[in-house]
Amino acid sequence: MRPGPIRFIWRDGVLVPDGRRAAEYCDQFGEGEVIMMERHEERSSASHSHYFASIKTAWENLPENDPRFPNPEALRHWALIKAGYCTEAHVVCDTEEQANTVAGFMGHADGVIIVVKGNVVKKFTAKSQSVKAMNKQEFQLSKVAVLDIIAELIEVTRKRLESNAGKAA
Repeated sequence: MRPGPIRFIWRDGVLVPDGRRAAEYCDQFGEGEVIMMERHEERSSASHSHYFASIKTAWENLPENDPRFPNPEALRHWALIKAGYCTEAHVVCDTEEQANTVAGFMGHADGVIIVVKGNVVKKFTAKSQSVKAMNKQEFQLSKVAVLDIIAELIEVTRKRLESNAGKAA
């Protein structure tokens, strides 16, 4: 059997395998077998592509001397964290000096922001927006939040950013 999701159609109160491999799926699962299912709603690939084009357009319109955003991905990760789409970890140290040392060892990976406040080191890691990590609704909410934050950064509206996506800077 090929990996990946199996498509079913709801017909007369029964889930029926869809497609030309339906017979193979029927052979794969035995009579009376209990199968756990989770609903998966597909995202629009056009919307997904437009989102990344909007981020790239915004990045191309940033001042060139902003070291926080060496590429569009860094900008997206920063906005995800700012919007709260992240995980947060804390390390409490004995001193502020120790906290600065710990922060230095944490490094500055893509999608990570390290903040030191007194003797506490906070590490924020951007949440993945992959299809596996976010369902359609959460992706849409995160997309709007990220584009709102990025649009504010370059002093335009989200609508204007989206309408200019992919156009030369």
